[in-house]
Amino acid sequence: MNQQDFNKKFIESIRNGQNEEDLIATMKNFPRLSSSRALDVYREDYQARLSDALKNTFRSVHAILGDEEFYRLARSYMNVFPSTFSDLDDYGDQMDDFLSGHSLEEDFPFLSQLAHFERMFRIIFHSEERQGLSVLDLQAALTDENVRLRLVSSTLVLSYHFSIEKIYSSSLSDDDSPFDFHSPQNILMFKKDGLVKMHLLSNDQSEMLKKFHTPLSFSDCIKIAPATMTPAEMQTLFQIIGQEQILLKS
Repeated sequence: MNQQDFNKKFIESIRNGQNEEDLIATMKNFPRLSSSRALDVYREDYQARLSDALKNTFRSVHAILGDEEFYRLARSYMNVFPSTFSDLDDYGDQMDDFLSGHSLEEDFPFLSQLAHFERMFRIIFHSEERQGLSVLDLQAALTDENVRLRLVSSTLVLSYHFSIEKIYSSSLSDDDSPFDFHSPQNILMFKKDGLVKMHLLSNDQSEMLKKFHTPLSFSDCIKIAPATMTPAEMQTLFQIIGQEQILLKS
């Protein structure tokens, strides 16, 4: 077996246990460590690194589950979704899908949505920060029928069936005040000044802002705005848009 083939089989074995017998047959035993045990050591170290990467991304999920349950979850996730990433910190892109319907949701029904929130948080944090129109430029754009506006790429509008932002904040702090986590929540998440920031939105504000994921004129947006949206909600929403500069000309 040449070096290239050996390296490939070694990586596959560490990641998912494949080709272990072929590798052991070509490896020399160490004085105090067999080839089989050496592979186990490499694999255990690799799994520990992946577990730490998952813990780093899903800090709130870890805080809620605790070390033992979280690392059990991590090992289970690894068995189903072996890593294909060169950067360990990118691992975990299917965690929210994995948790959907998982037995852990019997006790923590919000868990998959919390994992989704944390994954989106990481994506926004590592995204290129983009600055949209200033208040004055936005005001001019809103009166021009030919201008199409869209959300900047470092912005997301998220909707959840649970109070995810409150669950997230409480799990990472000493705040143990009771609250109703069953309340739905809409969240504007964006990157500004190198930080991930958020605003809570009403259902109608969220639905209207989501429309700007694709280029849209202001007048078209008004025409398809939710019928139940109040003038106060509209005013507050566009104050947020202007203040945070999250719309760009398309």
